[in-house]
Amino acid sequence: ADDTTSQHGTAVAEIVHQMAPQATLYLYCVDESGGFSQSAAQIVSAGIKIATSSLGFPTESRGDGQGGAGTTERAVRTAREAGVLWMQSAGNSAADHWSGTLTDANADGLVDLNGANDEQDVVNLGPGTSGYLSVAWDQWPLSSLNVRLGIKEYDQANNQIGATVYVNHPANSEPSEFQSISYTGAGAQPHSFVIALLIPKGTPALRYDLSYGGDISPSYLSSQSATRAAAGSVMEPASSPWAVAVGALDANPADGSQYYNKLEYFSSRGPTIDGRVKPDIVGFDGVASNLSEFAQNPTTGAGGFYGTSAAAPHVAGAAALVLAANPALDASDLEALLERRASPVVNPATNDAGHGVLQLGDPLPSGIQPVAGSNYVALAQPVRVANTTKTSVPRLATGKTITVKLPSSVPSDATAVVVNLGGVNATGATTLAAFPDKFAGTSNLNLSLTDPVAAVLATVKVNAAHSFIVQNNGSAVSVYVDLLGYFAAPTSTAGAGYFALPAGNANRIYDSRHLPAPGGGQQHVPLAARQTITVTVPAGLNVPLDAALAVNLTVTNQTGAGYLTAFSVGTTYTGTSSLNYLKFTRANMAVVRLVNGSFQLSNTGTAADAVVDVVGYFGTGPGNTAGARYVALPSPVRISDSRYGNGVARGALTTATNPTYDGAGYFGVPHTATAVWTGMTAVSPANGYFTVYPQGSPVPLTSSLNFSNNRPVPNAVLATLSAPTSALPGQFQVHVAATSQVVVDLFGYFAVPAG
Repeated sequence: ADDTTSQHGTAVAEIVHQMAPQATLYLYCVDESGGFSQSAAQIVSAGIKIATSSLGFPTESRGDGQGGAGTTERAVRTAREAGVLWMQSAGNSAADHWSGTLTDANADGLVDLNGANDEQDVVNLGPGTSGYLSVAWDQWPLSSLNVRLGIKEYDQANNQIGATVYVNHPANSEPSEFQSISYTGAGAQPHSFVIALLIPKGTPALRYDLSYGGDISPSYLSSQSATRAAAGSVMEPASSPWAVAVGALDANPADGSQYYNKLEYFSSRGPTIDGRVKPDIVGFDGVASNLSEFAQNPTTGAGGFYGTSAAAPHVAGAAALVLAANPALDASDLEALLERRASPVVNPATNDAGHGVLQLGDPLPSGIQPVAGSNYVALAQPVRVANTTKTSVPRLATGKTITVKLPSSVPSDATAVVVNLGGVNATGATTLAAFPDKFAGTSNLNLSLTDPVAAVLATVKVNAAHSFIVQNNGSAVSVYVDLLGYFAAPTSTAGAGYFALPAGNANRIYDSRHLPAPGGGQQHVPLAARQTITVTVPAGLNVPLDAALAVNLTVTNQTGAGYLTAFSVGTTYTGTSSLNYLKFTRANMAVVRLVNGSFQLSNTGTAADAVVDVVGYFGTGPGNTAGARYVALPSPVRISDSRYGNGVARGALTTATNPTYDGAGYFGVPHTATAVWTGMTAVSPANGYFTVYPQGSPVPLTSSLNFSNNRPVPNAVLATLSAPTSALPGQFQVHVAATSQVVVDLFGYFAVPAG
């Protein structure tokens, strides 16, 4: 690239060097996506651990991280999956952006940018300056829709300069357009450029994004609504979930106020087009530089290096210091530590400040460690710790919460609990969410008039008050919570680590539809009403006789309503439940303590068939080895939503496909993770099921989530990941046995402790 016109790249490198003077710098000078991709490939092959980029490529791709070959999105994803921590400036477009939908209420051919009375935007350029305009609409990857940019230039006397420029869209090409503009004539006052979008009749109401760059001043529309302009302004590839997007705030605000109150007005923000939060963290700008282009006036203090271009290398340099303090940290460990130490830390993250402002804190090596995992302790019997189903207690109304206080049987150092979260008599569609402190936009349990009674297994991080929160986000419903066990530090309690079983067909240990019959063959023996059976784990699965078994329970062919309860042999039924059912096939995860390799399964309700699939266990491994320990995320996070293209290509998952998900390597999950605890919801499905299994393994003859009848159905899924030593580590796949949209929320992960 031609690097003779600006000291920008040198100023970025200068900040990294001043932050981490002993770091070795590799400098790549690029000005287009091809050079960016080549540089990313070289960074991976050179074994470089941290990359920082202060470039943006607006409307290059959809902005969901799924960009195709040759895009900067694909380059960043490939690098992050190879273990590179990729820092990316979020962009400086919060006041140079506008988005909406392609609508034309008065049918005059012009898009209603801000209602039918505001069909134009205006930007200014000073003498001798230049900039660009770009527009993209959400019809990726190819579109034949003729959305056109219309541009008029006016001088300071409001006389039009030259003819109106129209930028037409070639058929069957990417849904974006780009146009450079400049002020080349004589004069001292700015020229105005009026921008409109033109659409033909019948244009669908797709989202569009207008972006401006170069020397353009903030637009007219941004002055009408700064909040709307900023929303969704984060640039590619910072919008990618595989990039750490860095916003900017002034390190030395002119009014002398505290810096963390001064997020730069231009700092680009989310949400992304697929609904994720950006930026991820905020760094500093407005800093001094030894370079003439960014030098500060010693008398007035004017000048300095501003923009997210300056913020990103601050965070990259900080990451280098952390990595030097502990070279064993991987990219996700580094990101999680930087976000965890932000000051003030923000959880869940916001589209303004991400997880907070860069602040390294304690430099002692003892503090530069991944989060310590916890072992699982199963209660002797489940305990109901919350219940609003009694008639004397009101139902939980829309937006209302209950605080679930944990009993003294859960120690003060418990990091998370495992509960069965149930809803009863929902008055309409709703979702219940369990979280430690603040609602993060995720869900655990979906209910409706079709499914007014249901339950789901959940793991929830424990907050400082030794409790957690349940929130109702729709129609009124009654709620109950059964406590099954908790995660705590191994030093405080015996506990047990987690062992995921290989995803084989032998994992189905009970199926009442296919019981061995005398003399061979099959027989159908459903569980009768109020029948209790003993389920024994086959010796071939090598599960310890006293383990806490993680199973997926499925009920089908029922003749009415009821529930299944899994509990330990030798204990009595305590009034709790594991799986509630009405008239549809349904599944729910459960964790139950084994006694001599067995547990009991009771059916309280109508006759029904039951299926038991083993996922893994908490206990002692072969040769007395330690299992993986659980780390709860600070807040739940949505890692995939096929309705919006989050985590997978946009659109319903179709029958017999096997989409792949990154379970490790981002969202704070290290590459060494063996499994992740997720909540998976089928949205508007047909009749069928999903099976979750490690990437590259054969599809097992088991199920993880059963659904039917075009209604949202959730289940907890302990997803085993492909091994860190495999060709594609840290991934899981989903076998789709019926077409459905799918949502996946992440609550935590399991990793084997080092050594």
